[in-house]
This record gives sequence, C-alpha cells and structure tokens, in this order.
Amino acid sequence: MVWVLLPHLPTVYTGPTYCTSLTPEQPYVLGVLGPTLSLELFHPVFRTFMTWAVHNSTSSEDLNYDEKTSIQVDRCVRTLQQTMPQIFSTHDAQQKAFLEAFLEAFPQSTMFEWCQNEPADLLNSPGNQTKHKINLVYRHKKTLVPLIFVEVKLEMGEGGDPFWQNNRLYQTYIELCPDVRKTGAPVFFVHLCGNMTFIQLLPHSDYFSLGVHLGIGGAYCDAKRHPPVFQQLGGYVNLQYDHTGRSFDEGFKTIRALQYAIKQIPT
Repeated sequence: MVWVLLPHLPTVYTGPTYCTSLTPEQPYVLGVLGPTLSLELFHPVFRTFMTWAVHNSTSSEDLNYDEKTSIQVDRCVRTLQQTMPQIFSTHDAQQKAFLEAFLEAFPQSTMFEWCQNEPADLLNSPGNQTKHKINLVYRHKKTLVPLIFVEVKLEMGEGGDPFWQNNRLYQTYIELCPDVRKTGAPVFFVHLCGNMTFIQLLPHSDYFSLGVHLGIGGAYCDAKRHPPVFQQLGGYVNLQYDHTGRSFDEGFKTIRALQYAIKQIPT
C-alpha cells in the first residue's frame, strides 16, 4: 500500500497527516513518511512558472515580455483552440496536431528538439533502453536533458490519467539515469485530457468546464535513495473557444509561464 502525505500548513512541521486519496494539486512523495513542501520551494523554475502563470495581465509589456515571444504564445494558444476540440480518429493524429501547436511557442533549434515516443531513460544508449515511452519530450540536443514531458489522451481515462503517467515516466527516468539527480532533475509535465467534463469544487460555487483541457505539473528529485516530489501546478485550462476570451487568457498565461520557466532548467 502506498501512503501519500498531504501538507496542512502552517502545522506541517508539527506532525504528518496521511491520506490515500490522490489529488494532483497537492505535492506528494510516494513511499516516504514525513512532511512534504510545495514544489516551488525545491527549485526556482517552478516558482518562476507560478509567478508568471498567476499574473493578471497578458500584455506583452508586462514583466519585460518581448513582442516576438508574445506572438509565439498567441499563435500556440489559438492553434490549440482551433485543433484540440476536434474529434481525432487516432491518438497519433491528436499527438501530431498537439506538437504542431506547441512548436509555435517551443520551436526546435540548434539547442533544443522535440522527440516522439522516446524511451523514459533518455540518457541511456539506444540498445539498452526501457520499453516505457514518453509521448513527446522537449529536450536539449547535446546533453539530452529533458525540459518537458507531454502525455496526450484522446479522452480522460484512455489508458490511465496523463498526470500520473507522466509521473511514472519521470520516476523511470531518475531511477535509470541516477546522475541527473545531482541537479535536482526538474521537469515540467504537460498533460492533455481529451473531451471531458472537469468539475472544480469552489468555496462559493461549483465550476463546470466541458471540453479538452490542458494541465501543467512538475517533478523534482535530488536525493539518491528517495522518490521524487511531484505536483500539479495550477488548474486545468479549457482549450474550447469561448466568446468571453477567458479560455484564451488562461491558456496564454499558462504557455507564457512554461516558456519562460524552462529557460532556467540546468542543461
């Protein structure tokens, strides 16, 4: 049986509380009994992401955000809104369309590349790699250090939850490539959940969101004998177009934050 620790601030240091219900929005350490802190406290890349993701404005003038990058993010989000709500006949077709959209904000270059269906032990030789594969991975070309893991689902429940699948693939990565723990091996999870109804229970009302949803998570591990800390970073973004512009604004802030944060990942 796996125990999951839920932090209850500000009394997190006074004694652990255990729970077996898994909620990605809480930070977790699997198999370890002890207090768990938010992922933002382990590495500045996650703190950077959260700072940019919760910023209220999408103006290119905010936070010294240049116009070229703003256009890239704008194109990425609009392409996601145009393509992801469509009905795809196969997982590969949806994955290809998702990659084409993300290339707008995360282009391939002399330093970085996208790989599809890549074995989770990215740094090992091709003849000795695991059968567990990542749908999409954005990584440094020379060092092969990953920045983003992407898991795509035609619909929620198709072969498992994408957040937890990304986490399992990350665990495989740090177990089979142990040297990466020296830098903490920070990686962002991007998970696309196909057509689903997302229900969020709020203090004053329940929020229902129907459509295709994009989520961002992350993981970190700098200990030799301990599993990683992983967490859902923020809520899910609905990629269904809406006339209020709310979905676009949320998507813009999320992709902008991810684009800015990965620049701080040590490669």
